[in-house]
Amino acid sequence: KGRGNMTWTLPKKPYKLKLDKKLNVLDMPSKNKHWILVANYLDQTLLKNDTAFCMSRQLALDWTPSSRPVEFYLNGSYQGAYSMIEHIRDDAERVNIGSRIGTVEAPHPDDGFFVEMDWRLGEPFYFHTWIGHAYTIKTDSSSAERDLIAQYIFDFESRLYDRSNPN
Repeated sequence: KGRGNMTWTLPKKPYKLKLDKKLNVLDMPSKNKHWILVANYLDQTLLKNDTAFCMSRQLALDWTPSSRPVEFYLNGSYQGAYSMIEHIRDDAERVNIGSRIGTVEAPHPDDGFFVEMDWRLGEPFYFHTWIGHAYTIKTDSSSAERDLIAQYIFDFESRLYDRSNPN
């Protein structure tokens, strides 16, 4: 199926694949049912995602998606060079958000939520920041947690875009 926010509007389309069962695809380290084909239409070098993933592995971050360059054909028609990447999702073997053991007033350091910049606004909870960015919260959360997440992002953007404040 098609995927992407703004990228779906571009001439070279990205796709999400859901297989019938978990498979080890292209000798990537884990078996999964969910994969994405990233078109990289705006990256003429076809290196930006691979470079970011390489840096993530070098920094020993908790999880970095596996990826492989592929030549993609759809119904026998050549679509071009793509990246096949593990789909990012809450999973013990991918991004393990963990048990939500904190509270809104005192979040636990291991608490986590999936938040995505998403103009489709199709999730149950979404919001716009003062600068006009649209976000969706993709993790089940209480209204108090959603308010806390939104406030955190508002505060971050306020600091990020406030050029008069050197801190």
